[in-house]
Amino acid sequence: MFMTGQSGHSNGELRHDFLEQARGMTREQLAEAYADASLGAVVDPVTGALTRYYFETQFPIEVGRAHRDKGELSLLLADCDNFKRVNDMYQSHDVGGWVLARIADIFQGETHRSTDMVCKYGGDEFAIVLPATPVANAVEMAESFRKMVQYHTFERRPVDVDGLPLDFKELPSGIITLSIGVSGYDASRGDVKASKLFAEADEAMYQAKEAGRNCVRLYVPDRGIREPQRMVCRTDYSI
Repeated sequence: MFMTGQSGHSNGELRHDFLEQARGMTREQLAEAYADASLGAVVDPVTGALTRYYFETQFPIEVGRAHRDKGELSLLLADCDNFKRVNDMYQSHDVGGWVLARIADIFQGETHRSTDMVCKYGGDEFAIVLPATPVANAVEMAESFRKMVQYHTFERRPVDVDGLPLDFKELPSGIITLSIGVSGYDASRGDVKASKLFAEADEAMYQAKEAGRNCVRLYVPDRGIREPQRMVCRTDYSI
């Protein structure tokens, strides 16, 4: 699943270069730019998030860097609950794509560092990589994302015209929710593979679904899936 080839640039440099190209583009311009192999492999034309290819290429590099530097890293997997009903309400996949783009905007608006990665991993699933981030802070961020999406009114704006049904005005808050799984790495875990961290976050996300959706679950090494309790967050982890 994961590609382990080394890049000629750091993850931060790659992401900065490609997102500099994409910054300011409309969705239509992103779709056109997608035809370019370099940008198309990195930026999803529907949401503006990074692609699954980019995630699977760069996530192992970030995990290896955390191990090498004896640092920390967190992974969030966020899945939209009952997302099919959004398309069914309007018999239009364009509405679904538009909603996913708004969710990506929320994620990207809260991840400010050049090394943070917001990736569209599947149809309605996002992977968010937070290098140099303790798991307690990642859980706090996941809970913030969950609340922001739950209480967000997905309201049509004047610029959102192409592809949306004419009768579409808004999706009220509470229609869209997230189930989020979190896993983390620190030096005590040794040489853990990226695929294992992904599997842990994926299992935590599945357990969030099983718990009733619209919640966060954390994978704790040697203890399995846990409902996050109040955790002490650090304030000195920014890079």
